[in-house]
Amino acid sequence: MFTLYRNFVVVLFWSISFFITSNGYSQDSCYDCNKDSLRNVLAETKDDNKKIELLRLLIDFKITNLGNTSSPMAELKTNLQLLIDLSKTNTISDIDAYKNILDGILFFEKQDFLNEQASLKKAIELFDKEHKKIPYLLMGLRYGFNAQGNQRDRFQFYSDKLNYYLVNGPEENTAACYHGIGGYYLIMADFNYAISNYIKAADVYKKFDAFNYRNDVGVIGLTYIQWGNYTKAAEYINNASVLDNAAKDSFNLTILYGSKAALAIALKKYQDAIIYSDSCLSYNKTNTVLT
Repeated sequence: MFTLYRNFVVVLFWSISFFITSNGYSQDSCYDCNKDSLRNVLAETKDDNKKIELLRLLIDFKITNLGNTSSPMAELKTNLQLLIDLSKTNTISDIDAYKNILDGILFFEKQDFLNEQASLKKAIELFDKEHKKIPYLLMGLRYGFNAQGNQRDRFQFYSDKLNYYLVNGPEENTAACYHGIGGYYLIMADFNYAISNYIKAADVYKKFDAFNYRNDVGVIGLTYIQWGNYTKAAEYINNASVLDNAAKDSFNLTILYGSKAALAIALKKYQDAIIYSDSCLSYNKTNTVLT
């Protein structure tokens, strides 16, 4: 039964790592944008400047989905190429950064993760010169580190960027760095430091990104399960449950009920675990956050 519990928790964390995304993000303040509305406006607009603005919005909050190589990646590549094409007849100050993002995606699809990391790091460096808010791009870089397995490089990168953003801003970028560092410590099974960094990430996300705030509250609960502190795990999972239900957040509720099932297994409440697992599967069937 312990093996079942351990494997369940591992699957949950890989699910979080590869499928976490959000309802919306822009280069400035469009954290809750409706993607379908943006797509519809983009399809109808004839003005190049408006197209550029909309493409930036769609690209900026899609880059976090880098680990998913299905249709969302196809849309991201298409939008990047459209933006690059528009740069041939329009001035786009940060187009080189977007070119590097496209290169990074192509390297990722070829499983050339070191060159993928180099391309995305270059894009981040270029955006940093403009003090751009890029928490989703920073989050997207995790997939290459995980796929390559160079976790020490991951830790060093996010630590260096965190120190930079703490001094130079923007604050939003620190959230992704804290989360990335937390993930490193989680993989190292240093749960105390993992939780500490996830809490810091949640504190920053709470100010601007409700989805990722709720997600990190749930991740903290799941990390406490792995650490064996079931009282604290229940506290954070219950807090996340209130937030996710209020937001009708089917994606985070899927993860949340999986966490409840893992906690129930750890406490040997197997009937409860079955009920929570059924709820997890039910929400997963209706979850459309990846479209």
